[in-house]
Amino acid sequence: FHSFFRDGKPFIGGKSPSIADIRLAATLEFLAVIDYALPKWAKEYMAAMEKKLGKAYAGPAGDVRGYIAHVRSQAKA
Repeated sequence: FHSFFRDGKPFIGGKSPSIADIRLAATLEFLAVIDYALPKWAKEYMAAMEKKLGKAYAGPAGDVRGYIAHVRSQAKA
């Protein structure tokens, strides 16, 4: 997937993230709910998204991560 759509570029949209990048990053964030082990490229991609978009990414991603932490805490209770 990443080799086809990114083709050596940092993002699907090229040098800057596009709506397609935001959608992919959101999907990757939610894979943590099922404890899916992300490959190295996905972790690097998400870190690049967060670095490039700053608070615009970190805020919503933090909400997702908080939700996942809450779900996990309820499963243990």
